[in-house]
Amino acid sequence: MLLPLIAWGQSLQLADSLFKKGRFYDERGKMRQSAFYYREAYHIYRQHQDTASWLKAGKEYASALVYRSKNEQAMELYKMLLRINHPANDVYTRGDLLNSMGWSSRRIGKLDQALSFYQKSLPLSLESGDSLLIGVVYNNIGSVYFHKGNYSKSLSLYRKSLPYSKSLDNLTSAAVTLSNIGSIYEELSLFDKALKNYKRSLIIRNQLNNATFLSAIYNKIAVAQGKLGNFNQSLIAYQKALEFSRKTGVPQSTAVTLNNIGLLYKDLGHYDRALEYYRQSLAITKETSGPSSIAVTTRNIAMVLWEQGKYEKASELYKRSLTLRKKIGNPYDIAFSLNDLIRMELKSGNYRQARQYAQELKAIGDSTNSNDILTDVYTWLGEIEKRQEHFKQALPYLKKAFDYSHSLSSTDQITPLKNLAKAYNQLHSDKAIVYGKKAVALIEENRSKAGAVSALKSGYFSRHSDFYIRLASWMLQYHQNEAEAFRFTELAKARSLSDQLAKASQNIEQHLPEEVRIKRNQMRRDLNKFYSTLDGTDDAEQRQAIKQKIRTAELQYAAYENDLYATYPVLKKLKLPDALSLERARALTDEETAVLEYAVTDKQLIMFLISQNEVRVEQFSIPGDQNLEAELSSRVSAFRNAILAHASETVLQRRSSKLYNVLIKPFEDDLQKYNNLLIVPDGALAYLPFEALMQGGRYLIENYSVKYVPSMTSLTLLDSFTPGEGKKL
Repeated sequence: MLLPLIAWGQSLQLADSLFKKGRFYDERGKMRQSAFYYREAYHIYRQHQDTASWLKAGKEYASALVYRSKNEQAMELYKMLLRINHPANDVYTRGDLLNSMGWSSRRIGKLDQALSFYQKSLPLSLESGDSLLIGVVYNNIGSVYFHKGNYSKSLSLYRKSLPYSKSLDNLTSAAVTLSNIGSIYEELSLFDKALKNYKRSLIIRNQLNNATFLSAIYNKIAVAQGKLGNFNQSLIAYQKALEFSRKTGVPQSTAVTLNNIGLLYKDLGHYDRALEYYRQSLAITKETSGPSSIAVTTRNIAMVLWEQGKYEKASELYKRSLTLRKKIGNPYDIAFSLNDLIRMELKSGNYRQARQYAQELKAIGDSTNSNDILTDVYTWLGEIEKRQEHFKQALPYLKKAFDYSHSLSSTDQITPLKNLAKAYNQLHSDKAIVYGKKAVALIEENRSKAGAVSALKSGYFSRHSDFYIRLASWMLQYHQNEAEAFRFTELAKARSLSDQLAKASQNIEQHLPEEVRIKRNQMRRDLNKFYSTLDGTDDAEQRQAIKQKIRTAELQYAAYENDLYATYPVLKKLKLPDALSLERARALTDEETAVLEYAVTDKQLIMFLISQNEVRVEQFSIPGDQNLEAELSSRVSAFRNAILAHASETVLQRRSSKLYNVLIKPFEDDLQKYNNLLIVPDGALAYLPFEALMQGGRYLIENYSVKYVPSMTSLTLLDSFTPGEGKKL
């Protein structure tokens, strides 16, 4: 039976109304409601054979299903719509449907399938001439290549999309594309280029005046500035992100931005400001989010209080965070909190409670078969024994921690190796050197990999430098090997200098052509990807295949670097040599010059006297649990303050002697043969004016010509130095 014309009209009006309701809920992110109304409109349009409207409603219904994670159902609908033979299903509509199918595939991680749909969509989009669709498809193809790690290809496609996004109607697409381009540059550590594109995106977003849009781009700018070490600029950008997030009416966004500002202040050591922002974030999170988010921010506050020495308050919040996480039941989050609490109880000397928490952690490790967690468990159990000076009892636990770490990445094996080496030293065993050397080998290996992740390697080595000096001390203690002790000392200084020059490296690289910078960093990323894959693979055959790929990639990268050094000589200044040998260091001096090189740890000071004709090594430590590095820092500050305050000669003499007796007096007789002193300081000693130290009523500068270098290895960086020639000081 045919419906009367009036009933037909009323049904289509109802469908139109339902479709508008679906769009209303869609624009507000309420996808369950929008899916319902789109579906109802779709069925009415289909029943009445209004094909153009049927296609339109069907596509929106399918997209709502994707948002609700019903991808299979959505894909079936997309495919059915593609098969409709009707003039309304023109090149634009089919191109749009294929683009949506690519988007659906990408959301569930099927990148190759997504790419196939996007590539089928592109010629139809170009034929349609619709600039917005063309720009979006190019952008989406670029996004797939971005997630595949092919940044050069991704960048090319993003750039292709830009000309199609210039009209006023397409400004949103242009802003997103520029932000995507910025993200590629950031991934490649080309932060200057990243910021340039983020700022171009910001200009467009200011035109659109969308608070959500503006908050997002300011957050990106803040992160990039932070990675560059421009912390003031990062804070300014975060404050703008905060301003706009508050205008969005989405409190969760405001809470995240407040938390990020708190994190930045914490990293800068401004703990009171960090607490202020964390607490604001927590207040919002308690009102708008679940226990998981509350636990994270609560823990952040606890960490700051801990840094401030407010251990009781920190303890209370760490426990509160654990309670919240236990309510949720995620074992990995619970393990995270248990680690915090064990660290806290160790600091307080509550070994019984620390062991109890460690047993809870072990239960989680056993139930999840997590070697990562079990490595932590046995590390803590060993540390509990060490803190009580039960060194023999600690050793089996630390060995077990190292055994569990074998299945983890090489980065995660470093700490268990260092702990094992320290434990053997406490047992007065030269096995400390065996495990110490293995740890250093992994540190060096992972330092080179850090270069593949980012040109800004600053900070990687700082947490390990102390261990190199410990190893140097063990070389003297167990093997009386002055040459090896010197090598590890110089290696520590050379690596620290390399970290300090990382930012200078970034500045020099900015002068290279863009295509060179992109290719260079892409090769580094690809190499790092192989390393990451190797770390996560247990199968022997697969590991061998990956190692072969690594060797090939390393050779290709080395060849490319050599070509760059030939084409751009300025890069040679960034290539630091290997640590200098003791023999080579002696050859750099002359008969009138002696080198005094110092290496400081929290417990030990190693002092080298090096000249053409002799090498002497002395060590100094202070009794008990006192921190030697802190003590030296205190003595240096006291001496400098006395000089600045024009203190009396008696005061100067007294404060000078506390340093002179440790640093110079052990070599006093030997130094009488020389006229020149080359000082290689370390730690707080870098701030000590050695020439102002008093020697027998005279200042050191009156007896010697004093010069400073950060390391003996750094002398080989001088332009006038040629390897093989005995450059004299």
